[in-house]
Amino acid sequence: MAEQIPFNIIADVLTKLGSSAIQQIGSAFGVAKELTKLTEKLDAIRGVLLDAEEKQEKSHAVKTWVRRLKDVVYDADDLLDDFATHQLQRGGVARQVSDFFSSSNQLVYRFKMSSRVKNIKEEVDEIVKEIDLLKLVQGNIVHRELTSLRLPPSLLSQLDIRYCGDLASLELHSSPLLSSLDIRNCPQLTSLLFPPSPCLEKLYLCKVKEVVLRELMLATASSLESVSVESIDDLMSLPDELRQHVSTLQTLKIWDCSRLATIPRWIGNLTSLTELGIGYCPELTSLAQEMRSLTNLRSLSIDYSCGLASSPNWIGGLTSLTDLEICSYSQLTSLPKELRSLGILKSLTIHDWSGLTTLPDWIGSLTSLTDLEIGPCPALTITARGIVLF
Repeated sequence: MAEQIPFNIIADVLTKLGSSAIQQIGSAFGVAKELTKLTEKLDAIRGVLLDAEEKQEKSHAVKTWVRRLKDVVYDADDLLDDFATHQLQRGGVARQVSDFFSSSNQLVYRFKMSSRVKNIKEEVDEIVKEIDLLKLVQGNIVHRELTSLRLPPSLLSQLDIRYCGDLASLELHSSPLLSSLDIRNCPQLTSLLFPPSPCLEKLYLCKVKEVVLRELMLATASSLESVSVESIDDLMSLPDELRQHVSTLQTLKIWDCSRLATIPRWIGNLTSLTELGIGYCPELTSLAQEMRSLTNLRSLSIDYSCGLASSPNWIGGLTSLTDLEICSYSQLTSLPKELRSLGILKSLTIHDWSGLTTLPDWIGSLTSLTDLEIGPCPALTITARGIVLF
């Protein structure tokens, strides 16, 4: 049986490699050159895929080459997703600060991820070397995917649908045990038949239409615990249907939604939320004051590469916060004074504050703080007493 040619996933990996976020991370991790070379090699591989698709029918060696290619490309995609997740949760690679805060975990992470990049590049290099040996020739680049998908009744507990660039219609019949649904890179998907899913707890959507999010909200009972939406370009606000999960939703992440302009006031009713992340939404200019009601929130990540212009004055009221990350903030020269009210804060990440010049002395009053990370802050010259900048 012929191996499926990874047309679309290679295209998606190349898109991610070309993004400014990944390029920034590559520079911070010291692997920018490796990522550039990886881009060049994958582009060369993409050009011979049509020939490989045809020749694998008669050549076991080509079929094995395609199988190895699929493995390494999926590894590369997982790596880039891990980079993006780390950027959202921790603010990228940060300089560890203070003579009493830990730095070992970030150093270990940096070494681990750099090693993964280099290993993947070496594997891709070997695959490229075999192109001439297998006599694969350049041709047109295409993306081939199914256009409709119908799944019969099943006892599935997890369903992942990824890189189906032409998928327009999805029918899922009775799946009463489905607890996790992940749909990524299906930009043409507009027709969705989805049965009631009383056990669905985790939903991840990336590069789909807003209608997919709304339809899934309608299909799920009040059971969702985690919702992550990424790169939904026609999403302008969170769907009202999300409100029905007010008593169960614990994690909400919104990432790279280019037209998202508002966070609805009813978000303050999601009092079960313990983790919230918002980033790379350039049209978002303000956060709802009602977010002050999220008193159970333990982890908050805000990336000001959104259109946000000021620090929320309600942040000091989130007294359950243990982890706080604020990134890409150019307006302030020092930390917002509201942060001094966060008495149980354990981890504070400040990343890419171009205007930050000082750390206030009151930071020493955050007696629960064990992890302080400061990323690229080029204007920072004055630190609080007792804190040493490495």
